[in-house]
Amino acid sequence: MKKIKVLHIIGGSELGGAEMHVLTIFEYIDKSTFEPYLICLCKGPMYDEAVKRGINAIVIPMKHKFDFSTIKPLKNYILENNLDIVHTHGVRANTMARIAAFLARKPVVTTFHSFIMNDYDSKLEAMVAKYMTLATSPISTKVITVSDALKNDLIKMGISDKKIVTIYNGIDFSSRIATKTREEVLKELNIDPMQKIVTTVARLQSVKGHRYFIEAAWFIAKKRSDVHFLIVGEGPLKDSLVKQVNNLGLHDRVHFTGYRSDIDNIYIASDIICVTSLIEGQSLVIIEAMWHQKPVISTNAGGPSEMIINNETGLLIPPANPTLLAEKILLLLDNQQLAANLALNGKKSVERFSVKEMIRKTEEVYLSVLKE
Repeated sequence: MKKIKVLHIIGGSELGGAEMHVLTIFEYIDKSTFEPYLICLCKGPMYDEAVKRGINAIVIPMKHKFDFSTIKPLKNYILENNLDIVHTHGVRANTMARIAAFLARKPVVTTFHSFIMNDYDSKLEAMVAKYMTLATSPISTKVITVSDALKNDLIKMGISDKKIVTIYNGIDFSSRIATKTREEVLKELNIDPMQKIVTTVARLQSVKGHRYFIEAAWFIAKKRSDVHFLIVGEGPLKDSLVKQVNNLGLHDRVHFTGYRSDIDNIYIASDIICVTSLIEGQSLVIIEAMWHQKPVISTNAGGPSEMIINNETGLLIPPANPTLLAEKILLLLDNQQLAANLALNGKKSVERFSVKEMIRKTEEVYLSVLKE
């Protein structure tokens, strides 16, 4: 039986949630039925990670965001490799790759991982990205969103609800095992294991709301001397966030770990996990933290409200509210029973976000577009 060849196209300038999602599909898709290919539109960490994993990947670089010269080599690659489906991820791919697939007369699946209007610090860039996305959206046969909040946002933008399906991101729980103890991780970070650890895991960009996490840390540091804060991730705001920490006199309480490939060890070392995004499509961090039975405090902004039952499986707060965030962190630090209950309930609820379910539904989408 001929395998169905699926080409994934993504920017690849970072290694965030969307990139990890694509890598997960490559790892778990049914290889007896599907043959996945990968194109990155820049030679960055996504491509490097793909090569490390032995994935069939190439780079077709875009010189800038409006580099329409990328379309021709994309079209040629699709035709030369006799690909059956093109699956796009991100604004650049959603523009150039959808046009290339249209010219090659191949069906397109598009996954939206985040809210376009909140992905850019510049309102002008956001508007351009929105209209470029809308202009090419009729090309996609099916659109996947990682939360119903994202689905509703696209419908408001004018994309037909008939072509949209929500498929939550999933993880392979059996592979999420810490390789170090809490004490070992904190020793590496030069933190006394007797300290309480409050952690946020996200790319360092404005939409993730790190500034509010740091402000909350400042409130808490004035009241308690036994709490340290971890900021896990890399990104363009690193320098400004470090400056904020230093200006608040928190350099010995807030620790920037950078990107950690051993993220499960970070969860094991943490007492509380915070998601402070101003808006979020779906947070893998929430799933991962719950799986490791850690209490989660998240902003009630988009996808997280579909993942957390407030006061039962976690705590939901409004975005951009560092005072309330600090209050909730202190509540969990002071009330160990509440923290334990939230963590246990979260652990029980998270199994619905399995990688098996995500892959099954994605394969169904692929099969359906070939029938249309």
